[in-house]
Amino acid sequence: MALTLTQLISRVRDNTGRSNTTTTTNARIAGYLNDAQRVLARRWMWRDLMIQYETSLTTGTYRYAFPSDMKECLGLRIIDDASSVWLHDRSKRWLDQYEPYPDGRGTAKPAYYCVDGNYFELFPRPDSDYTLYIRFSRWPTEFATTQMSATCSIDQADDCLEAFATARLFKSLQLFTEAREWTGEFEVAYRDARIQDAKRPLWTPQPDGVIGAGAVGPPSEYWNNADYTG
Repeated sequence: MALTLTQLISRVRDNTGRSNTTTTTNARIAGYLNDAQRVLARRWMWRDLMIQYETSLTTGTYRYAFPSDMKECLGLRIIDDASSVWLHDRSKRWLDQYEPYPDGRGTAKPAYYCVDGNYFELFPRPDSDYTLYIRFSRWPTEFATTQMSATCSIDQADDCLEAFATARLFKSLQLFTEAREWTGEFEVAYRDARIQDAKRPLWTPQPDGVIGAGAVGPPSEYWNNADYTG
């Protein structure tokens, strides 16, 4: 069972042998635990952080915002019954060169998308209010001392968070030998957690397997099948 924020803070404080003083407040340790979550998310694409988000397109509108917690887009899928399709991923430069003025073109079922910062653009502009599935890797939910029962967004990563936060706290206290020791503990825990996570089933879309809007690959090639849910 995942440790709560209360339990994680208690462990970090026990590791340093400090009581709840101005140098080891709940807020400070929670900040280090959030730093640990971000480091883990930057280093590896964890299964627990991969989600599918459903939204609706608007006829004629080609630019949309990604969910605010998205870290990396893995694929876009238009849901249209038997004509559901994965969209091709293209660069913003490619889209600008190919279609510098999207509003000037007609509408159709989108076949391409490009990522533009926190937004994505579709081409052609949608000709209907399609349902769109966005598959993406998100950032972990940050801890807050107002919710002490919260747990880490990544399963089986509590030892990583504990070691990282302990190292950061020791470093803040100018205890560099102890900080290096716990940094080593973090690296070992991270390696083990990553190995375990890599053994779990992974569903990975391959948008370029779709040959144009409306086409899907043979059923045996699940990565070409827009109806495949993993």
